[in-house]
Amino acid sequence: MTVDQISSIISQWEAEEIELGQSATLESIAEAEKIIEFSFPSDFKNLYLKVDGFKNWGWRSNMFSMWPIHRIVEEYLQDSKKNFVGFCDYLINSHQIGFFKDRIGVYKSYDEFNSICQTFQEVILLINEDSELIY
Repeated sequence: MTVDQISSIISQWEAEEIELGQSATLESIAEAEKIIEFSFPSDFKNLYLKVDGFKNWGWRSNMFSMWPIHRIVEEYLQDSKKNFVGFCDYLINSHQIGFFKDRIGVYKSYDEFNSICQTFQEVILLINEDSELIY
């Protein structure tokens, strides 16, 4: 993601009056990667270095919530599916959006997993556009 794309995403969230987390640090991202044994894509890191998800379990009007780094780790540690790394949920965990450790792309999880798109940048745009693909 470019700096302008990140700024646009953050501006949209701020216009929606979502309380955003302070920027994550390289150290907090690296620690999370070590714990979950997964390397986040560069687009993810670039966005999280500007804003560490939504504060206080906040969500967009479409009921999607972007998790801060500490919640990504907490959810991963509590989940029995150790091959999936969620970073977002819909309707208070009705389903999650995240990465598989051994596959390219972004997926949503219900009782099964469905591919949404190929990149983190794409899924953020789909969430912000309220695309049918994310539900």
